[in-house]
Amino acid sequence: MKKIILTAILVLFAVNLYSQNTYKTGFAPELSMNVKFGAKFSLNTKIESFFYDEFDGTDFQFVLSYRNSPFSSFAAGYQYSLKHNKPDNHRVIQQLSLLQRLGSINLNHRFRTDQTFYNDDPFKFRVRYRLSSEVPFSGRTLDPNELYLILSDEVIYGRQDSTNEFENRVVSAVGYYFANKSKFQLGFDYRLNFKNDKTDNRLIFKVAYFISL
Repeated sequence: MKKIILTAILVLFAVNLYSQNTYKTGFAPELSMNVKFGAKFSLNTKIESFFYDEFDGTDFQFVLSYRNSPFSSFAAGYQYSLKHNKPDNHRVIQQLSLLQRLGSINLNHRFRTDQTFYNDDPFKFRVRYRLSSEVPFSGRTLDPNELYLILSDEVIYGRQDSTNEFENRVVSAVGYYFANKSKFQLGFDYRLNFKNDKTDNRLIFKVAYFISL
């Protein structure tokens, strides 16, 4: 799996050198709340807006998860995207999450498929894999009132009608874990998208607040 991800990243960057490029910078505030129902179920609600030259849109996402073991969980969800100057869309989500422990480091593997539906265009199908890790600045585990580092890389393949799309997302952020189990994060999200011989580069500054109940 790691070799496949590395190969996909290298291909994306190689294509980036020989295709038509566009570059954008943006800002994305996010508010997320996770509510547990007993020991197995939880509901995550997320609101995230995107700004580039102007307001681009807001995503409202709801994901219900079932944790069948300390190391794995299944989830299904729905997302409504409110767009500016573009038609809104609806998305359904299926997800598998796995936790892998390598010494003092926890690796989170997220496998996701989603289908996005538009009013006038064919639906889009995507397959996604994300590898991420949350690293405390001190000690082996994240404790209240402590800083931590978030690193993640996600590879995405999408298909809409007869058009293929490839994307790679790299995120680096610094967070603070409060005593009430909420988290605050600041970081950057770099997105490289290749579609129809065109490469879209986006660097997004992200501010996120996570509530856990």
